Amino acid sequence: MSSSTSKTKWIYEVFINFRGEDTRSNFVSHLYATLSNAGINTFLDDENLEKGKELGPELLRAIQGSQIIIVVFSKNYVQSSWCLDELEQIMECHKSTGQVVMPVFYGVTPSFIREYASQTFGEAIVSKTNHFVLHNSDPRKNPRNKAQGDDHYSRDRLKISEKKDSLEQALGDASILAGWDMDNYR
Repeated sequence: MSSSTSKTKWIYEVFINFRGEDTRSNFVSHLYATLSNAGINTFLDDENLEKGKELGPELLRAIQGSQIIIVVFSKNYVQSSWCLDELEQIMECHKSTGQVVMPVFYGVTPSFIREYASQTFGEAIVSKTNHFVLHNSDPRKNPRNKAQGDDHYSRDRLKISEKKDSLEQALGDASILAGWDMDNYR
Protein backbone atom coordinates (compact mmCIF):
# COMPACT_ATOMS: atom_id res chain seq x y z
CA MET A 1 0.00 0.00 0.00
CA SER A 2 1.36 3.44 -0.84
CA SER A 3 2.33 5.84 1.90
CA SER A 4 -0.36 8.29 0.77
CA THR A 5 -3.12 5.76 1.49
CA SER A 6 -1.76 4.83 4.91
CA LYS A 7 -1.77 8.50 6.03
CA THR A 8 -5.21 9.37 4.64
CA LYS A 9 -8.16 9.70 7.00
CA TRP A 10 -10.93 7.95 5.12
CA ILE A 11 -14.59 9.01 5.31
CA TYR A 12 -15.80 5.59 4.12
CA GLU A 13 -14.20 2.19 4.07
CA VAL A 14 -16.03 1.20 0.86
CA PHE A 15 -17.71 3.10 -1.99
CA ILE A 16 -19.99 1.10 -4.32
CA ASN A 17 -20.12 2.38 -7.91
CA PHE A 18 -22.96 0.81 -9.93
CA ARG A 19 -25.74 1.32 -12.48
CA GLY A 20 -28.93 1.51 -10.44
CA GLU A 21 -31.40 0.10 -12.92
CA ASP A 22 -29.30 -3.06 -13.40
CA THR A 23 -28.20 -3.94 -9.90
CA ARG A 24 -29.68 -1.71 -7.15
CA SER A 25 -32.55 -3.98 -6.12
CA ASN A 26 -30.63 -7.24 -6.32
CA PHE A 27 -26.85 -7.61 -6.18
CA VAL A 28 -25.95 -4.16 -4.85
CA SER A 29 -28.62 -4.15 -2.12
CA HIS A 30 -27.35 -7.54 -0.88
CA LEU A 31 -23.71 -6.42 -1.09
CA TYR A 32 -24.47 -3.21 0.81
CA ALA A 33 -26.45 -5.07 3.50
CA THR A 34 -23.67 -7.62 3.95
CA LEU A 35 -20.97 -4.96 4.26
CA SER A 36 -23.07 -2.83 6.63
CA ASN A 37 -23.99 -5.84 8.80
CA ALA A 38 -20.27 -6.61 9.08
CA GLY A 39 -19.71 -3.10 10.44
CA ILE A 40 -18.04 -1.78 7.29
CA ASN A 41 -18.78 1.92 6.70
CA THR A 42 -20.07 1.81 3.11
CA PHE A 43 -21.20 4.61 0.79
CA LEU A 44 -24.23 3.89 -1.37
CA ASP A 45 -25.58 6.87 -3.30
CA ASP A 46 -29.18 6.76 -2.10
CA GLU A 47 -28.20 5.98 1.49
CA ASN A 48 -25.51 8.57 2.17
CA LEU A 49 -26.18 11.68 0.07
CA GLU A 50 -27.20 14.65 2.15
CA LYS A 51 -30.54 16.04 1.03
CA GLY A 52 -30.22 19.33 -0.79
CA LYS A 53 -26.60 18.74 -1.82
CA GLU A 54 -25.60 18.62 -5.45
CA LEU A 55 -25.07 15.08 -6.64
CA GLY A 56 -21.71 15.68 -8.32
CA PRO A 57 -19.67 17.29 -5.52
CA GLU A 58 -21.08 14.96 -2.86
CA LEU A 59 -20.22 11.89 -4.92
CA LEU A 60 -16.77 13.28 -5.68
CA ARG A 61 -16.13 13.78 -1.96
CA ALA A 62 -17.32 10.24 -1.22
CA ILE A 63 -15.12 8.75 -3.95
CA GLN A 64 -12.04 10.66 -2.79
CA GLY A 65 -12.78 9.75 0.82
CA SER A 66 -13.21 5.99 0.34
CA GLN A 67 -10.43 3.51 1.01
CA ILE A 68 -11.84 0.77 -1.25
CA ILE A 69 -14.04 1.23 -4.30
CA ILE A 70 -16.15 -1.59 -5.69
CA VAL A 71 -17.10 -1.00 -9.33
CA VAL A 72 -20.07 -3.16 -10.38
CA PHE A 73 -19.99 -3.40 -14.17
CA SER A 74 -23.33 -4.43 -15.65
CA LYS A 75 -25.12 -4.45 -18.99
CA ASN A 76 -26.16 -0.79 -18.95
CA TYR A 77 -23.31 0.58 -16.83
CA VAL A 78 -21.63 2.63 -19.53
CA GLN A 79 -24.91 4.06 -20.76
CA SER A 80 -24.91 6.22 -17.64
CA SER A 81 -23.03 9.50 -17.72
CA TRP A 82 -22.96 9.41 -13.89
CA CYS A 83 -21.27 5.98 -13.92
CA LEU A 84 -18.71 7.14 -16.48
CA ASP A 85 -17.97 10.34 -14.53
CA GLU A 86 -17.60 8.36 -11.32
CA LEU A 87 -15.37 5.74 -12.97
CA GLU A 88 -13.12 8.41 -14.44
CA GLN A 89 -12.69 9.97 -10.98
CA ILE A 90 -12.26 6.54 -9.35
CA MET A 91 -9.43 5.60 -11.69
CA GLU A 92 -7.77 8.99 -11.18
CA CYS A 93 -7.87 8.45 -7.39
CA HIS A 94 -6.58 4.89 -7.85
CA LYS A 95 -3.57 6.22 -9.77
CA SER A 96 -2.86 9.24 -7.59
CA THR A 97 -3.56 7.96 -4.06
CA GLY A 98 -3.45 4.19 -4.43
CA GLN A 99 -7.07 3.58 -3.50
CA VAL A 100 -8.03 -0.06 -3.97
CA VAL A 101 -10.42 -0.62 -6.89
CA MET A 102 -12.25 -3.95 -7.01
CA PRO A 103 -14.25 -4.59 -10.18
CA VAL A 104 -17.25 -6.92 -10.11
CA PHE A 105 -18.65 -8.07 -13.45
CA TYR A 106 -22.39 -8.64 -13.04
CA GLY A 107 -23.96 -10.18 -16.16
CA VAL A 108 -20.99 -9.09 -18.29
CA THR A 109 -17.46 -10.44 -18.61
CA PRO A 110 -14.21 -8.52 -18.28
CA SER A 111 -13.53 -9.16 -21.96
CA PHE A 112 -16.94 -7.69 -22.84
CA ILE A 113 -15.97 -4.45 -21.11
CA ARG A 114 -12.58 -4.37 -22.85
CA GLU A 115 -13.87 -5.32 -26.31
CA TYR A 116 -16.76 -2.89 -26.34
CA ALA A 117 -15.13 0.08 -24.61
CA SER A 118 -14.68 1.72 -27.99
CA GLN A 119 -17.47 -0.06 -29.90
CA THR A 120 -20.82 -0.52 -28.14
CA PHE A 121 -19.75 1.83 -25.38
CA GLY A 122 -18.50 4.29 -27.98
CA GLU A 123 -22.00 5.71 -28.41
CA ALA A 124 -22.33 6.33 -24.69
CA ILE A 125 -18.85 7.81 -24.56
CA VAL A 126 -19.58 10.14 -27.49
CA SER A 127 -22.89 11.13 -25.89
CA LYS A 128 -21.10 11.79 -22.60
CA THR A 129 -18.33 13.79 -24.27
CA ASN A 130 -20.84 15.84 -26.23
CA HIS A 131 -22.60 16.60 -22.93
CA PHE A 132 -19.20 17.55 -21.46
CA VAL A 133 -18.48 20.02 -24.27
CA LEU A 134 -21.97 21.50 -24.12
CA HIS A 135 -21.54 22.25 -20.42
CA ASN A 136 -17.89 23.31 -20.58
CA SER A 137 -17.81 25.48 -23.70
CA ASP A 138 -17.12 29.18 -23.43
CA PRO A 139 -20.58 30.82 -23.53
CA ARG A 140 -19.07 34.13 -24.68
CA LYS A 141 -18.24 32.70 -28.10
CA ASN A 142 -20.84 33.31 -30.77
CA PRO A 143 -20.96 30.28 -33.11
CA ARG A 144 -22.75 32.42 -35.72
CA ASN A 145 -19.57 34.40 -36.25
CA LYS A 146 -17.69 32.18 -38.71
CA ALA A 147 -14.17 32.89 -37.44
CA GLN A 148 -15.13 32.44 -33.81
CA GLY A 149 -17.48 29.58 -34.64
CA ASP A 150 -14.77 27.60 -36.46
CA ASP A 151 -12.31 28.19 -33.62
CA HIS A 152 -14.97 27.23 -31.08
CA TYR A 153 -15.82 24.09 -33.06
CA SER A 154 -12.14 23.06 -33.22
CA ARG A 155 -11.72 23.47 -29.47
CA ASP A 156 -14.94 21.54 -28.87
CA ARG A 157 -13.77 18.68 -31.10
CA LEU A 158 -10.46 18.58 -29.20
CA LYS A 159 -12.33 18.51 -25.87
CA ILE A 160 -14.56 15.69 -27.15
CA SER A 161 -11.54 13.71 -28.32
CA GLU A 162 -9.71 14.20 -25.01
CA LYS A 163 -12.80 13.30 -22.96
CA LYS A 164 -13.48 10.21 -25.10
CA ASP A 165 -9.86 9.08 -24.68
CA SER A 166 -10.06 9.67 -20.93
CA LEU A 167 -13.29 7.66 -20.56
CA GLU A 168 -12.00 4.82 -22.73
CA GLN A 169 -8.79 4.74 -20.68
CA ALA A 170 -10.75 4.59 -17.41
CA LEU A 171 -12.93 1.73 -18.71
CA GLY A 172 -9.94 -0.16 -20.03
CA ASP A 173 -7.86 0.33 -16.88
CA ALA A 174 -10.70 -0.75 -14.58
CA SER A 175 -11.58 -3.81 -16.65
CA ILE A 176 -8.07 -5.27 -16.42
CA LEU A 177 -7.84 -5.06 -12.62
CA ALA A 178 -8.24 -8.34 -10.76
CA GLY A 179 -11.91 -8.68 -9.91
CA TRP A 180 -14.88 -11.01 -9.77
CA ASP A 181 -16.97 -12.30 -12.65
CA MET A 182 -20.28 -13.03 -10.91
CA ASP A 183 -21.26 -15.57 -13.59
CA ASN A 184 -18.62 -17.82 -11.99
CA TYR A 185 -20.44 -17.67 -8.63
CA ARG A 186 -24.03 -18.49 -9.60
